[in-house]
Amino acid sequence: MEESVMSQQQRRGVCLSLAFILSLGLVLLPAPHPAAAQIIQYFTLREIVALPIPGRDGVWAAYIFPGSPYPFGNLGGAHDVSSVCAPGLGNQSGVWLSAGQGYGDMVAYTPTGSPFPLGSVDPTGKTELCNPESDDTWWFAYGNSLNNSPLLTGRFFGNEDLLQIPQCDFIPTPVEGLVFVERRSADRQLYDIACENRDPSYPYRLGTVLICSFTNTWLDPLGQNIQPILRSCERYLACVNTPFGEAIPRGLGCGQPTPGGVVPPGGTPPPVVQCSTTNQQGGDAPDTRLVELAKAAGTFQFDFNTETIQDQIIVTYEGRLLLDTGCVGAMGSHQLTYSGSLTQVQVQVIPNCAGGMHTAWSWTAHCP
Repeated sequence: MEESVMSQQQRRGVCLSLAFILSLGLVLLPAPHPAAAQIIQYFTLREIVALPIPGRDGVWAAYIFPGSPYPFGNLGGAHDVSSVCAPGLGNQSGVWLSAGQGYGDMVAYTPTGSPFPLGSVDPTGKTELCNPESDDTWWFAYGNSLNNSPLLTGRFFGNEDLLQIPQCDFIPTPVEGLVFVERRSADRQLYDIACENRDPSYPYRLGTVLICSFTNTWLDPLGQNIQPILRSCERYLACVNTPFGEAIPRGLGCGQPTPGGVVPPGGTPPPVVQCSTTNQQGGDAPDTRLVELAKAAGTFQFDFNTETIQDQIIVTYEGRLLLDTGCVGAMGSHQLTYSGSLTQVQVQVIPNCAGGMHTAWSWTAHCP
């Protein structure tokens, strides 16, 4: 999931700074370094809410900003969501919503669907976190405190506008968060009348965008990952004028693993096993584990046996595919080479991938 995930057509998109005043409602996207960040594609956003409550409008921009320490081709995202204050009966009632702006690097990637468990909701109880229609999920962090890390200085920004009742004024306050781009495969980003109604220039449905704020930071001042505390999330319909990203297989639904052991707020990380010492075995239950290799680069032997009933085993490193056995009933051995900043690879088993039950499988990742 590096820069190659974007098509050449998208890379050739208009190279503008993030301080460009969009024609999509004339909102101002903040910029880390306007001369260096190049926008490659815009999305339009419309909050998904129950009528007659009016949803917020917004935009999201994918950009390339050189110097990111994350393994996603210097990809970043900037959002600006306009507030809505719709008066009801009298002068003191109405719908009072918050909005905000932010930008930051892509920090994680869930390649097979949504990272959130089925049925999980945000603490407000209004937003279900998993979108089972997602084929993959792209994570973007935002928030000023992330700049405390020496590797990340100037790469992040977050601001929230809290509307004051009943004047509909707003006071900007710093906020931390994550934006989850819940993408459909490029071949499923089709015409949608809801997108055309939002903006006729952006008639294709990318999928949805989940914007979540939390009360902790994504990174501490030393640059170490910590667990954010989820506060609230809102989901938006996301529309494009040309497909974004590549065509990939259909997603596998909710609770999908994220390479590197990254978990969304409130989630549980995969268990860690040691290389060579453990022969992992299982049956009908899907299984994901991290394997500690103790080195950030090298070559290791991976053995597997899916017996006679077909299963699929996927090995990834920092979001990059090392091995996909396909849906097979077979045994095999592969030499896998990896290099990066992490010392763990992820092994995901999808049992009974061709249907059926009572399967059996095993695998071993030897130390490099």
